[in-house]
Amino acid sequence: MSIQSIWKDATSINVSQDELFQKNEECAKYKDKIQEEIKKEHASIWNRRLESLFYSPIKNSCIYTVMSTSYPYTSKYIKDYFTNEQLWGNSRITPESCDASSTWDEVLKCKQDNKNKQQEIEQTIRKLKWE
Repeated sequence: MSIQSIWKDATSINVSQDELFQKNEECAKYKDKIQEEIKKEHASIWNRRLESLFYSPIKNSCIYTVMSTSYPYTSKYIKDYFTNEQLWGNSRITPESCDASSTWDEVLKCKQDNKNKQQEIEQTIRKLKWE
């Protein structure tokens, strides 16, 4: 899902801080279940952990982010808990994954790509949180 499609209906969002707090508290109730589901996903290959869990007024749902590592690679994804829709992700984002590149130009390009991916993740999360 692109940032533009997440953002398209955002102008109609009107959520008070109290309501946002309550919805985040409701989402927090699913933390243990999400962590169990994450552990089951490719447990022998990837070390996965829940990075964040929050209510998204944009999606009107609980959204979570997962960090996955299998040295030298790290990836992230963002998922809607109720629809199981992957909103962003599974791209390598760590500089360590660039070290396997064969030329200096490839290393530099890889590191810039990783920086861009990290910025896209952060921007997507801010949009979902309606910040």
